[in-house]
Amino acid sequence: MVDAARFVVYSLPGALALLLTSLGLLGVFALLGPPAGRAGAGGRILAYVALALAVLSLAGVAVLLDPLFTAGRAFGSLAFGVATVLAGLGARRAGASRGWTLGLLALGVAGLLQFALWPLMFAVQLVPPAAGAGLIGLFGLGWVALGYALAVSPTVARR
Repeated sequence: MVDAARFVVYSLPGALALLLTSLGLLGVFALLGPPAGRAGAGGRILAYVALALAVLSLAGVAVLLDPLFTAGRAFGSLAFGVATVLAGLGARRAGASRGWTLGLLALGVAGLLQFALWPLMFAVQLVPPAAGAGLIGLFGLGWVALGYALAVSPTVARR
């Protein structure tokens, strides 16, 4: 039998993180303006897909259904990583600075690595859980830094 409180405490942070970072990425797309090329348009669509999957993951937490939580979080993190890489590619076409573009690309690659991190920690046990938690924390700090940069100077993305 599943301990409901433990499941919620364990699962809720990941679902919320996906939700909040997806909203943050949609904010980045709004800051960059209309999508520039296929990369920007595809990235924006995938950011909405990631957001929908985050909501699905939260629903899995709410109804205590692990497959729903896990599928939403896993595939949402994949969509989110690809969307962020595409945001970085589209940012350059939209006239964003090189630093901004490289930052988005780095966060996108880190997001894609998050998809592989869970199986590496739990299925094949190549990454110790403490190291995995540290990598997840660093990824989150990258988004915090991005949010701070936007709060300090909302026009930071432009050249």
